[in-house]
Amino acid sequence: MNTDASRAWQARPGRTGDLADLQGLDGHDGHGAPPAADGDTWWVAVAADGPWAGRVAAALRLRRHIGHPVPQAWFRLGWAVHASAELGLYRRQRTLLLVHDLTGADELGGFAVAPGLAPDDAVDAWEALLQVALQALQEGATAGREPQPCIAQLPGPRDEGGRSPVWQGLGRHFHAQDLDAARRQHGPDWACHVASLLPRHLLYASLLPAAAQAALGQPAAAAAPLRQALLRAGFGPRDRVGIVDGGPVLERWPPPSASD
Repeated sequence: MNTDASRAWQARPGRTGDLADLQGLDGHDGHGAPPAADGDTWWVAVAADGPWAGRVAAALRLRRHIGHPVPQAWFRLGWAVHASAELGLYRRQRTLLLVHDLTGADELGGFAVAPGLAPDDAVDAWEALLQVALQALQEGATAGREPQPCIAQLPGPRDEGGRSPVWQGLGRHFHAQDLDAARRQHGPDWACHVASLLPRHLLYASLLPAAAQAALGQPAAAAAPLRQALLRAGFGPRDRVGIVDGGPVLERWPPPSASD
């Protein structure tokens, strides 16, 4: 990390006057929702000097205790083994299961970055934002509350036409609209409602098109600086992916308290 550059980035609470700048940012949110001053805690990163001085270059939003009152859903990736010792056959199959087991977690989302920001600068801006977000979580921790992870969902890959292979191979069989049309019609929480249409039983990934299988758990190329900053901040991939485009869900558990 460029230490000198990282010191130039300032993370501060978002203000109503930032909305015009926010509209020009590229979204990197796993749910596709743009950053907004909607009552959640959200911050923006600005540079103290240089071409980005005073301008919003990146943004994220912190939501605490997600899943209430509208449940969120994810796919848990697992494995099923089919074997026959008598026939000498063995087959390991990737599986997907719709789950709500991250309900109650804290979530970083609304990720967005200025289109002209260099990748190294983007990493530094994200790190400044993550530092204040994680500090806010630590300061706002509720005594006696069962420890929960902080999660961040990255967008999954799209093809040259902007289509998600996972959505084309799976989601559209249960909700026929394409991603952008569904988001425009149903709003930022549309994925939570679409989850109610998806199957509840175990799915075999081998039944999906090859492109959809390959996309599961992979981030979009444009989200590489954000992923790098999240990994440096202690986030890591587990076994859950987004229901819309199969993007990875990264988790960070709080450090144990002195009394643990």
